[in-house]
Amino acid sequence: MDPNVAIAIFTAVAAIAALISAVGSLLASFQAKKSAEESTKIAKEQTKALLTAAKANALATQIDVYTLQMKRLDPLGRATSELDELERKQKHLAAWLEKQTDALGVGLKNPLPDSSQT
Repeated sequence: MDPNVAIAIFTAVAAIAALISAVGSLLASFQAKKSAEESTKIAKEQTKALLTAAKANALATQIDVYTLQMKRLDPLGRATSELDELERKQKHLAAWLEKQTDALGVGLKNPLPDSSQT
C-alpha cells in the first residue's frame, strides 16, 4: 500500500471522528442550554410565588393593624370620620389580599382541598 494512501485514509478517519465529536458536543450544548432555560423558568416562577406570598402577608398584617386601630378609636362601634376612613382602607386592602391569595391558589375562590386525600 502506498504510504500516501494510508495517510489519506487515516486523515479521513480522523476527520470523521472529529466530526462525530463535534456533533456530540453540539448536541450536549443544546441540551445544556435547554436545561438552563428550564431552570431559569422554574426559578422565576418560584420567585413570583414567594413575592406574591410576601405581598399577601404584608396586606394581612396591615388589615390587622387597621382592625386594632378601629377597636381603639371606638370600642362601642360608633361611626366617626376617622373610623370610616380606616374601614375604607381595610376593605381596599382586603380586596388586594384576595387577589394575592387567589394567585397563590389559596384564596376564597379556590376550593378547599379534600381532607380525605391529605
